[in-house]
Amino acid sequence: MRLRLLFVLVGVVAIVLLAHDVPLASHLERVERDRLATKLERDAFILAGRVEEALEDGTAADDPAIEALVARYSATEDLRVVVVDPDAVGVAGSESERSVGEDFSNRPEFTTALEGQPTTGERQSVTLGEELFYVAVPVLSGDDVVGAVRISAP
Repeated sequence: MRLRLLFVLVGVVAIVLLAHDVPLASHLERVERDRLATKLERDAFILAGRVEEALEDGTAADDPAIEALVARYSATEDLRVVVVDPDAVGVAGSESERSVGEDFSNRPEFTTALEGQPTTGERQSVTLGEELFYVAVPVLSGDDVVGAVRISAP
């Protein structure tokens, strides 16, 4: 009798824990994803503000300060940063040998950012062969979009 009562009690506790923890885990995952997106978006806007003048002048691709800024930021965390001009051509990146001069016009996040809208999402990266979480923001000079900044994480 005691053994049956113990099994029933353990079963009820297990059902209660499942009913409570599964939705909680889903909620915590959503909260953490939103926190990461907010942090990356904030950082992307800060980087956009720092590169705005060089993109407006058209000197961003030749400016070693921008490359150093991007490299310093991406070195602190496991992130990739790409800065593009209004034509979606890379002018700086955390992987400069691949980013500078590369055409990013086929990337949906850059298309949206160059239209003036910040964007956040996930997509499969063919280049990297893995799922990519990204934040892309426009670089604004007044009302004009002079480029875009994308920060991505695996």
